[in-house]
Amino acid sequence: MATEPGVERTDITYNLTSDIDAAAYLEELKQNPIINNKIMNPVGQCESLMTPVSNFMNEKGFDNIRYRGIFIWDKPTEEIPTNHFAVVGNKEGKDYVFDVSAHQFENRGMSNLNGPLILSADEWVCKYRMATRRKLIYYTDFSNSSIAANAYDALPRELESESMAGKVFVTSPRWFNTFKKQKYSLIGKM
Repeated sequence: MATEPGVERTDITYNLTSDIDAAAYLEELKQNPIINNKIMNPVGQCESLMTPVSNFMNEKGFDNIRYRGIFIWDKPTEEIPTNHFAVVGNKEGKDYVFDVSAHQFENRGMSNLNGPLILSADEWVCKYRMATRRKLIYYTDFSNSSIAANAYDALPRELESESMAGKVFVTSPRWFNTFKKQKYSLIGKM
């Protein structure tokens, strides 16, 4: 269980980084009618966007492409956490996250996720941290989109039985810290 290293909580009010030509990349992605339709109607489209977005990133010179599986838990007793996917790639020694369906969460308690995101990895973490303090958000990066989709599928699971090994925590709300203390204090009493 890890927290994203070296990332301070900073207000990120923009959706497109200025480090690379993110605005031009987004416009070019939108030129593809299939991708544009998914960006315009993002709910439930993140998994199907992984391959075309990674292909685009590859064409634009990004390397070390990874597929980010993300879980968002509203509470510890939730039966099915919200799953989400984004694509991460490296350009000129820096990681960038293409999360072009992030705005599907704008009306689900994370109002500052109000558009497609193309951000540096650190900016992406800050943007999600700014979006909520009440939800537990963690992720794992995979080298294959199918593995990401299988590991972060939208099937019932219990937070209690979820292995936290290899997960990177974006947020850790108060309820989760209480939950962890209760869980681990019970283990010692058995």
